Amino acid sequence: PTWTPSIGRLEVYSVEGLRPVSSALHAPSESFFPSTVDQFEPFEEYVNWYTSFIDRWGMTDFLQKAMDTALYNLLVLCFQEKDYQQAAQSFEKYKSYVTAKQIATCQELLADTFFSSTLKDLSAQEQIDLISATLARPENAHEAFQKRGQLYLENAWLAILNACMKARDYEKGYYKAEEGLAQLPKSSKIRTMRQNFYSNVIAIIHNNFADEANKGNYKRAREILEEGLGQFPNDKTLKSDLSLLNKRTSN
Repeated sequence: PTWTPSIGRLEVYSVEGLRPVSSALHAPSESFFPSTVDQFEPFEEYVNWYTSFIDRWGMTDFLQKAMDTALYNLLVLCFQEKDYQQAAQSFEKYKSYVTAKQIATCQELLADTFFSSTLKDLSAQEQIDLISATLARPENAHEAFQKRGQLYLENAWLAILNACMKARDYEKGYYKAEEGLAQLPKSSKIRTMRQNFYSNVIAIIHNNFADEANKGNYKRAREILEEGLGQFPNDKTLKSDLSLLNKRTSN
């Protein structure tokens, strides 16, 4: 038989920028707050007055909705200024006045504020290290913060994997994808990249083997297969190639 080289796929999974929580201000329609707010300190004064009003007279459905919006707007201003420290302080100060649903939304915005202000000038690997350390902190254990952080983590891994794919360094890409999946086992994007790298690695091994076998260089062909099977002992393509080689050389 003659071995026909297979063609490895060269698909590159594109990295899309994360979409942060909307930065549009949503001031209540009532007159408790100004309709246009673009500075933190004046707006915080309104929020302070509002919480003192709630402390004195109690919470109603309308007041709850307005307070949820107020804290969100305050954190949006922090996001726009990339001021995570102020955002975190404001959240701790006012979180007892908002609903659980709004706390989750605020946690997403806190994550966006932190990562957008710290990751910009870092390499992909440095981003992975920082994100991992940040998500490991007890104060960031909220599910919404974790999920948002994992999106940034996935993005950093995809940047590394895309670089490997563009450089056609498929073997390195495969093992990097393995590392990424160890951190993000549910990432379908990283899993897809790993499969693409794997397919390319196997295709290259097979093609190299086929070239040598078709030239009659069976010793070198066997060495190529044995080296490949040492890395990927369960691969069906390589096992099939070895079976065909054994049949040819046994005659």
